[in-house]
Amino acid sequence: MTCLKCKHESCKKFGTYGKRKVQRWRCQSCKATFSEPVERLESHYTDLDTAARVLELMMEGTSVRAPGRIG
Repeated sequence: MTCLKCKHESCKKFGTYGKRKVQRWRCQSCKATFSEPVERLESHYTDLDTAARVLELMMEGTSVRAPGRIG
């Protein structure tokens, strides 16, 4: 893992946080803590593939709840 502040490669695991147990890291040189950057849609945790599939199902005319049952 590379530090987001100083770009050093010397980072170690530093516990987890949140309901999803996101891995935290700590840089050995600057002592900054951070987590891995996550690719998200605005403020949603849905990955891009799932969001694209849901949108495709909605465009085909399925009901609002159908993608939840299929997914």
